[in-house]
Amino acid sequence: MLSDLESELARYDYVPSLLSLDARIDALLRQPASPERVSQANAYLAALNGRAGTRVIYLLDARGKVLATSNYQRPDSYLGEDLSFRPYFRAAVEGQLGRFYGVGTTRSESGYYLSAPLGDRDRPVGVAVVKIGLEPLENRWQGNDSQMLLADENGVVILASDPSWKLAALRPLSDEQRARLDRSLQYNRAPLPQLALSTVRPLSNGPAQGGDALVRLRQGPPMLAQHLALPGTDWDLTLLTNTSQA
Repeated sequence: MLSDLESELARYDYVPSLLSLDARIDALLRQPASPERVSQANAYLAALNGRAGTRVIYLLDARGKVLATSNYQRPDSYLGEDLSFRPYFRAAVEGQLGRFYGVGTTRSESGYYLSAPLGDRDRPVGVAVVKIGLEPLENRWQGNDSQMLLADENGVVILASDPSWKLAALRPLSDEQRARLDRSLQYNRAPLPQLALSTVRPLSNGPAQGGDALVRLRQGPPMLAQHLALPGTDWDLTLLTNTSQA
């Protein structure tokens, strides 16, 4: 399960770097006001998006404005949007690779975002962003005997075998945390209710917080909760196994 999740996320790592190799992208970054160069970059991104099987690919300038996007033909295209508030943009413009799960502000579609700086890492001239839909992975989880959920760095469920658990918090969120998430629009102001998952008894093979434990969902039977950290992220994968037959 963990390896499936890792491979699903890693298979798109190469896509943002492709933009730095294309002359049409470089030309647009040097002359962003040219309609011809915008058109050429849009067509390239649309073709690349189709080949890669991603949800959308787009190019931002150093201030966070969308210069070109693979969904340019849609009425709700990202073209011209200011996305400078997004954490994946801030990470890339600081010369880092961005990894971010969020809910889109245009169509309210959730997805996994990859971003990379273009040009000099110390002073990027633009940012490449790829958005990936993880629904196929989630659909595969729904056929398993055990239940699974993936929580991000905020303790918010972003993937789950039970769709009703998505965008629920595993731990209480303070007013300060909620205000910060509202400002970043990471979940597009979703209410983020707390998931009614309580600890019955921590197990001896792990710490009380984040270790394996017997848990209960609402008034249901006890379940064994096993935790796995996703390497390279602050995400936590939880496997819930019914213990009623043990």
